[in-house]
Amino acid sequence: MRSSRRFGYFVPLLLLLASCAEKQEAAQVPPPGRPGRGISIIEAKDRMRAPDLAIPSLGGSTWRLADQKGKVVLVDFWATWCGPCRMTIPHMIELRQTIGEERLAIVGISLDQGGAPIVEPFVRQMGINYTILLDPQGRSAEQFGGVQGIPTFFLIDRSGRIAASMVGAGPKESIAQAVDALLRET
Repeated sequence: MRSSRRFGYFVPLLLLLASCAEKQEAAQVPPPGRPGRGISIIEAKDRMRAPDLAIPSLGGSTWRLADQKGKVVLVDFWATWCGPCRMTIPHMIELRQTIGEERLAIVGISLDQGGAPIVEPFVRQMGINYTILLDPQGRSAEQFGGVQGIPTFFLIDRSGRIAASMVGAGPKESIAQAVDALLRET
């Protein structure tokens, strides 16, 4: 009985440590920027099409990436239990307040296995003002080629192509500058 309790504590600890991984290679998308170094924009000619996502939102409707054409989209893979994810949430809230929803779609894709019962109270507590999607099985992360650590960010240009990616809680200025650069593209 005692050893099973210890094992029960060990698994979440292992998952937490794995969530902070810096290395990610994906077959479908370019490797992300490294933590602390910010986001580098990929040249337009080298960008790959983002996966065609259709994911349930916290409110119950289905959010589709295809419906975001003409907007820059910031995708944030995260979980409520992830410390670095919690650190980036205020940055996303601030971005939402600064840049209008008509130009920038911010979506947080929760990988919490508990789904809405875990995520909804957390969203209220944190005052999250952007779209939250629920993907407890991580299928959308697989569509992006896999997410090795969270938070993982993907920036999608107005044409629906992946323009940048980053693993970890990078500097908020770097994310804001990358979003601004994409908004200025014609």
